[in-house]
Amino acid sequence: MNVTFAGATLMLGALKSSGPLYLGLYTAIPDKTGGGQEVVSPSYARQLIEFGPVAGGSMSNGNLLQYAQATTDWGKVTGWAISSAQTGGTVLWSGNFIDPATINRGSYFFVDPNGITLTVD
Repeated sequence: MNVTFAGATLMLGALKSSGPLYLGLYTAIPDKTGGGQEVVSPSYARQLIEFGPVAGGSMSNGNLLQYAQATTDWGKVTGWAISSAQTGGTVLWSGNFIDPATINRGSYFFVDPNGITLTVD
């Protein structure tokens, strides 16, 4: 079974308009049932992610995501998850970073615009 571009546009548009969405960083990536290990640190907080237009069954973040300076070692950030709230909430989508990064005390983590792309195919 396949989803058409029109169907993908409808689904992604619904996600985009569902309310604020937040990008969390993970050292173990959640799967379809949840789980994973989100970064835990006094300086860490999920960041508001804003998506650009839906096109061809995809949408990407349009904003630069800047995380606060790490006050403790965060470990190796291997993946991300989009959640419905800044704390708690529901994990809606997850993926891995092509280039995982080890974030030590004093380091920063950024996600450039177009760094996260959601695709329905």
